[in-house]
Amino acid sequence: MKHLSFLVGIISITTSLGLALNAIGYSWQANQIFAAEPNTNTVCDSSSNTSSSVTMADENNGQIVTLKKSQLLFVRLASNPGTGYGWQLAESNKSQLKLLENPVLEPAINPQPNSTIYQVFHFQVKSAGSSVLELQNQPRGQNNTPSNKTYRLNVQMSSSPVSVGVNDSDNNKEVNLNSGDILVVRLATNPATGYSWKLPANSQNKLKLLESSVEKPTDSKPGSTAYQILRFQVNSADSSLLELQYKSQIPNNNVPDKNYRIYVRTNTKNGSIRLTDSDNDRQIRATVGNTLIVRLGTGPGNDYSWQVVKNSSEKLAPLGKPVLEQTGNQYKVFCFQGQSLGSSLLEFHYNRPWEKEQPPLNTYKLNVQILN
Repeated sequence: MKHLSFLVGIISITTSLGLALNAIGYSWQANQIFAAEPNTNTVCDSSSNTSSSVTMADENNGQIVTLKKSQLLFVRLASNPGTGYGWQLAESNKSQLKLLENPVLEPAINPQPNSTIYQVFHFQVKSAGSSVLELQNQPRGQNNTPSNKTYRLNVQMSSSPVSVGVNDSDNNKEVNLNSGDILVVRLATNPATGYSWKLPANSQNKLKLLESSVEKPTDSKPGSTAYQILRFQVNSADSSLLELQYKSQIPNNNVPDKNYRIYVRTNTKNGSIRLTDSDNDRQIRATVGNTLIVRLGTGPGNDYSWQVVKNSSEKLAPLGKPVLEQTGNQYKVFCFQGQSLGSSLLEFHYNRPWEKEQPPLNTYKLNVQILN
């Protein structure tokens, strides 16, 4: 076994008891604590002092996303390079939302005819404010040609907890919030009928209801719409389904007239650990919440690809699909996040996806120990 010596930057791991471990100048040994450190130019990475990355996809077009300073935003959109069209950045406030690198193409894991290919953009929040992020699907290199598709996000950026509002038109949509943020739900109501918006009796949502009030119409005309305002605070790192029911005040009337749902995705703190081909067969010690970024070299045009063949996903959860990164050399990048205490043998095989019974051309293994 090769003995590698390298300098690892300061490691800061804080447990629930407030215990901090700081290490510097480590030489590699069989059990190595890897530094969870920032890297602003790596796919699916995030700073150890910021919240985790947020990924927005085709179905999030037109939505609001809230982020904090230094947080990463990934925009992953279906693309068809064979047509000559590709997604291009059309509008954003560069001083607030920085494009980190040129977009990368993420091919299908098991390529088949007409498999979907995705184009992935990586942004980082640089300062507080709001920015319209617009991407257009145009012929490559022809920015003046009308686009056949437009993708737009309203990005709200803050260095402190923010309030995000949703209304009737956002029913069944998803919103991204940080711990401590306030979600303001504004829904049409008619108090004169005895109906109001309520949480279901068996509600499992993890948001804290701060208050509920009624916003009366500015005019006094009969039938004018009033609005019920419900304010919730995100107190949990877990994502949650917030469900509200429009029900009568009459006792024993348990059938709601309407339902309203918002899927609240909570961004959690997350340091990153970067691993490459040279880390094969190592034992890695990480903490709950750390992101493991495994970047493995792959040969272009030979039909071989790295595949995950073994992992305890309840302890080490995959973060999205792997990305094919082409920066002179070609790499396949996998991302995982520590979910619970324990160990996971993470094993990759380098083979042709359809040759499942053939021995792999190469094997890569990590024994990941997840600590508190």
